[in-house]
Amino acid sequence: MDFLQMTDHFLNPVKGWWDEHALDFTAALSANVTISPFPAGRVVHLNADKEFETGATGHDMPMFIFQGSGEFDVARDSSTKHGVQGMGGGKITALVATGGYEVQSTEYDHNQDYASNDLLRGQFANTVAATGGVLTNQGITL
Repeated sequence: MDFLQMTDHFLNPVKGWWDEHALDFTAALSANVTISPFPAGRVVHLNADKEFETGATGHDMPMFIFQGSGEFDVARDSSTKHGVQGMGGGKITALVATGGYEVQSTEYDHNQDYASNDLLRGQFANTVAATGGVLTNQGITL
């Protein structure tokens, strides 16, 4: 079994998180997303069933996944009696992209060069672990 380090996949709210004005949303990951585990730091949007799917296109409101789908506060092992505080029950918290904070993510296209003020998008690919929800500056149309 391969074990992930806590810095392999993460979203770090650098500034503005947590206060009473922070914008977040909690929902389940859609069954349409077959990337498993779905890593923290990726971009998602809500589908018609109010569940998270990868990326954000058109008028979708982008959100940044704060917890990965396999983390203990999302997917608890029912075979243990050790409780974990948090939402649990398959719910994931995401930070809404219109919030007043700065975030740092490990989940971006490492093959690209980025400059200040580049527009970014989260790629829609529910079944492709390499690109689903990954931030990139490629393929943006205005």
